[in-house]
This record gives sequence, C-alpha cells and structure tokens, in this order.
Amino acid sequence: MRLLQLRVPADPWQVRRVREHLLQIGDDVEMTAQTQENFITAIGEAFANAIEHAGGTADVEIAIERRDTHLVATIRDHGRGIDASCISATLPSVTTERGRGIPLMRQCSDSMSIQNPSDGGTLVVLDWKLSLLEGPKRRNALA
Repeated sequence: MRLLQLRVPADPWQVRRVREHLLQIGDDVEMTAQTQENFITAIGEAFANAIEHAGGTADVEIAIERRDTHLVATIRDHGRGIDASCISATLPSVTTERGRGIPLMRQCSDSMSIQNPSDGGTLVVLDWKLSLLEGPKRRNALA
C-alpha cells in the first residue's frame, strides 16, 4: 500500500515539506520516537544527497510503501549517478566534515541499497521491518 508519493524540486527549501510528510507517516504507523527519528534521518540524508550531488534541476521522487511486514522508502534523482566506491562508505572520523550520509542511511534503516538505474540518476531504497516499528504512539515526537 502506497503511503506517500512525492515529486519535489531538488531544493534545500523542500526539506521541511518532506519532513512534515515523514512525521505524518511515522504517526500513522505508530512508530516509536527512536524509530521515527531514524526513519526521518535516513530519508532526509537520501534527499539531501540528491539535492547536493545529482547535479541536475529535475525533481526528486520520494515514495513510501507498506509491503507486507516492511515499510520501504525509495528516493530517486535524475542526476549523474553515484560512484560505486561511495556506496560502501563507512562512517568517517569525528574530525571529518563530510561523508556521513550513506553510513547514516545504513545505520538508520534495517537495509539499504543504492543503484544507478540504466536511464540515469540514483535510486536509494531503504527498508524497515514493521514489527520493529510498532509501538506506543508518539505524536510529533520530533516536531
């Protein structure tokens, strides 16, 4: 079941709009506050990477679906794609200013994949097991 389908400009001013949608989904599926924070962080990092690195002016597509026992987020841009060496990045030292996005996405989701579709761009797929999400409802825990 599709919970969200957005096409948003690759513009930092859209981060708040995306975050508001993610908060609502977190409330709707009754995520715990920690899971909601991880959900928003992972998708936010994917969106931020699309804005910064896609190098294009095309919209970013964000979709959230409930698939049986999983919640799956896809974030797609239409930029130049991602270098394969970046996909396996590990969390850099605390003194390093950049390079945390992919490791954070990996740590904040149950699984993550990044692909370069044949028609260009980058596709990030993030997955959470619903059994780990269900818990006491925390309305706007991160607002």
